[in-house]
Amino acid sequence: MSELENIFDDYVSDMASIRSRIDFNQVSILLSELQAIRKNGKSVFVCGNGGSASNANHIANDFFTVGLKAFSLTSNGAILTCQANDHGYECCFSKQIDRLATQGDLLIALSGSGNSANILRAVESSKKIPIKTFGIIGFDGGKLKALVDHPIHFACMDMQKSEDFQTILGHILMKALI
Repeated sequence: MSELENIFDDYVSDMASIRSRIDFNQVSILLSELQAIRKNGKSVFVCGNGGSASNANHIANDFFTVGLKAFSLTSNGAILTCQANDHGYECCFSKQIDRLATQGDLLIALSGSGNSANILRAVESSKKIPIKTFGIIGFDGGKLKALVDHPIHFACMDMQKSEDFQTILGHILMKALI
């Protein structure tokens, strides 16, 4: 077996081990909320940084494809950089929530660590509206795990695997919404 095959097998084995520890009650709650959002014509906002930002774009696109009004707060570079420049990077998502979200909407915050200031601020802004908040979080869950209404925590100390689970969960939810 090649070194690459060994890396692959170890990676997939670790992903299966992490999967066995997921609280699917929280995933079921998110699915129910997404179904209600679609039925009621409300909006879903998704945000994240780095790889999680790319995942936010991907998940919002997939949700849009199955009839949700889904928006990635990372997708408009002009808005993102303007808010970061004018108010600070920690406010780049919360300012968008303040202006776009209305009661009955939903925020999905993607984070490997659960400690990014801009993600935490987005959740805090969401609670003032109020809208329900979900976190899809890796590592130990960080501050985000306690802050969101519904944490979906992948106990994994690896950023790439944490981000993989964000995408996998997005795809599973999309398939369940078809």
